[in-house]
Amino acid sequence: MSENICYDRPFLKEVVVRVDFSSLLPGVAESIPSSLSKLALARFPIAEPRPTITQEVTLTGDRLEGKRTQETEWNYWGIEREKRLAIGQGAIFETTSRYASFESLKGDLLPILEGLQKLFPDVQASRVGLRYINHLEPTLDDPLDWVKFVNPGLLGTINHFRHTGRLTRAYSVFGLKFDAVDLKFQFGMLNQDFPALIRKPSFVLDLDAFRVGLQDVPEVVATLDNAHDHIQRLFEDSITADLREVMGAR
Repeated sequence: MSENICYDRPFLKEVVVRVDFSSLLPGVAESIPSSLSKLALARFPIAEPRPTITQEVTLTGDRLEGKRTQETEWNYWGIEREKRLAIGQGAIFETTSRYASFESLKGDLLPILEGLQKLFPDVQASRVGLRYINHLEPTLDDPLDWVKFVNPGLLGTINHFRHTGRLTRAYSVFGLKFDAVDLKFQFGMLNQDFPALIRKPSFVLDLDAFRVGLQDVPEVVATLDNAHDHIQRLFEDSITADLREVMGAR
């Protein structure tokens, strides 16, 4: 089963989890509760709070009025800065560039969510998102020939233009709707040297699953599980056995 596959050498660039709240957490813009900070420091031992400024513009009659507010974003980093947790009054998110497993990712985030629920019993999410950004960079003689590593079903238009010698970028965006989550799937060759011709092998598989709507903490966990399941199934369907071998599937 694809959900049991893990990789020793994945091409993951970044994994992101974000939970937006339906209402602002009171007081968090100015200070973070010590119990919540303690939970964060247990998994993210470097604390670096950062002031942020929000500019809001509204139209009143025939006049534009601006409102400027300042709050603190409470940032916590892994010991080697390989991961980051950010807590704000309107959202929390976690990013990691050194992904180990989905269970480890949840293990970082769930204590924070449970701590928030104890402090703010009425807290609910309005949107939950999970995103995996893969930059495939195996060795290739032809940086445009991905048939060995990527499902041919994703390569139709790319292969149509591949032999012209004129490709500078080839990128597609698809939206998919499932029962529990929506999924935005972006894939192709972004080309870091754009607008020059594509010279280096790099193929992006960017899978972003999310659910919009009110969710309590158990529902947030269920959303993340559903999102991960659909992301992994689509990822496995997008690659070949040769790429699994390169990444050290187990």
